[in-house]
Parts: sequence; C-alpha cells; structure tokens
Amino acid sequence: MKKIKDRIIHLLGIQWVQHVLFWIVYFFPTCHFFLVACEPEEAIIPLFGFLSVTLVTAYFNLNYLMPRLLLKEKYIAYGLSLVLVFVGYCAVYTQWYLICLEYFYKIENHESYQQAYWDNMFDLGIMLVLTTAFKLSKDRFKQREINRQLVNENLSAEIRFLRGQFNSHFLFNTMNNLYALSLRKSDKTPVAILKLSEMIEYMLYDSDVDRVTVKREIEYLQSYIEVEQLRHPSDGEILLSENGDLGHLKIAPFLLVPFVENAFKHSGFGDDPDAYIRCQAFMRDNLFVFAVENSKSSYTGPANREHGMGLVNVQKRLNMLYPGRHELIITESETEYSVELIMDLTWD
Repeated sequence: MKKIKDRIIHLLGIQWVQHVLFWIVYFFPTCHFFLVACEPEEAIIPLFGFLSVTLVTAYFNLNYLMPRLLLKEKYIAYGLSLVLVFVGYCAVYTQWYLICLEYFYKIENHESYQQAYWDNMFDLGIMLVLTTAFKLSKDRFKQREINRQLVNENLSAEIRFLRGQFNSHFLFNTMNNLYALSLRKSDKTPVAILKLSEMIEYMLYDSDVDRVTVKREIEYLQSYIEVEQLRHPSDGEILLSENGDLGHLKIAPFLLVPFVENAFKHSGFGDDPDAYIRCQAFMRDNLFVFAVENSKSSYTGPANREHGMGLVNVQKRLNMLYPGRHELIITESETEYSVELIMDLTWD
C-alpha cells in the first residue's frame, strides 16, 4: 500500500501529468455538451477546434507572455498583450462556435454573434485566470523549495564550520593536557593518553553524524572529566549524574561539552580546594535538561579571564539546530555560575 501511495505521489509531481489532469477536469463539461448534442463521430471536429484554440491560447500565455513579460515585471506590456490575445481568441472561437451550431448541429435559430462573443469571453476569462494562477503558484512553490534548499545548504555549511572550530579547539586543549602531564612526569600520563585517544576516536568517527545518542555524549563527558581530573588533581567536588530514561534520545554531537569545559575553566578546579562542579542530565515534562553549576574561583589566572569560543559556538549551533525547541538559562551570582539547557529532543 505504501509503495502504491509513493508511486501516486511521484506521478502527481510530474509536470505533464499535472497538465493532463487539469485539462481533463476543465474540458469535461464542454466535451459532455458536444457528445450529448450530436453523435460521437460528429463531435470530433467541433471538439478538435475548441480544444486546439483553447490550448494554443493557454500555452501562449503560459510559455511566452508570462515568462517574457509578467515574470519580468513588465505589467503594462503583459496587460496589453493579454487583451489582444483575449480579443483574438474570442473572435476565432465565437466564429467556430457559430459554424458548429449551424453546419454540424443544424441549429438555425441560434444566439447572435455578439451574445456568443460575450459568453465565450467569460469562459476564456475563467480559463486564463485558472491557468495563470496555477502557473504562478507552482513557480512560487518551486522558488520557495530552491530557497529552502539554499538555506539548508548554508546552514549545513555553517554547522560543519562550527563543528570544525570545536574540533580544532578540542585538539588544542588535548595537546595542552598532554604537555602539562608530561612536564610533571606524571605516572598518569599513559592513562590520560588512553582516555584522550578514546575521545579523539569519538571526535573523528562516532560524531561524524548529525545526531548521536545522549548516552554516548554523556560517556564522552565522563572521559573529558576524568582527563581534567588527571591534569588538575584536586580535593574539589565534581559530579556527573544522569536520571531517567535517556537511552532513546539523540542529540547533536559536542553540544554539551562546552558547558562542562566552561565550568572547569571558571571554577578554579585544581587550584581552589573548595571548587565544585555538578552536572546533571535528566528528563522534565518530556524535555531533556542538562544542568551545570560550578563555584566561582577567586583565582584570576589567564584561563579565567578568557571566555573562549565554546559558549558562543554552542549558542549558534543551538539556534540553528533547535530553533524554537530549546531554552538556555544562564545564572550568575557572586559565588556560583549555573547553566540549564532545556531541549525538546522528541523530533530527533
């Protein structure tokens, strides 16, 4: 059944099929009139004349007048040309109509030329309005689709650019982490290298898609936290928890990391023994929530003075990937900085 439905939709999208269906509906009353008024074999010539004059007029307007005049905003020239076509059509078709009445249907007391002319002008007006409206609406829909594709292509390009920025940023921080551990000749350097290799594997392979599972993203966060703990041993508190059923949810990769990275940067973790970072991922009213709160350190080193590109990057990505489907709440006090990201992931 689905294949048949898809086939029908495909056929209806073909231009010549649309035209055939339109003319079948439009010509049905006229064809019925001719076939009732005379024998089928006698109706062929009148019908042929009527269809020929109507189709020539319609497609002359659609394929010549509209592209060269109306769509180029030459409204006066289009209006004058349409009037000429209108008058010419009505004259030709009215004469043909009266000939058919007199010679094919043997009707002598038929309506006058003037009356028939006005009747045919009304019929022509309806035909031109319908075909012109059909053409304009179809062209507008096509242009809208082109614009939508351009917007999507530009959006995809910008998202790839932002992700590339983050990847470069991540690699830079990774090298700094390894450098810091190697300077201390730490025994934890091999463990850090192993963790970092797992993170790089996620960055290069697992995240090369539009969406990853929330569970996989949180696993990456856990690895990131462990590497930071190796780099900055501290008695401070750090917590990453998840509550609720998050396994079925998917999210854009690397969307949560900047919040944790920012928390490490501004909490003074590793320098301030009272520093804390608390991260939670949970569901609230069918919405995914990721909350991060961290202490504000009195440490004023260069890392704290530089806000970096992480939060700016993630805000841009949120606006592009989840427009109208997210809320970012940032709260700051003298002692604490907190971020709460609320997202509707039910569409992904």
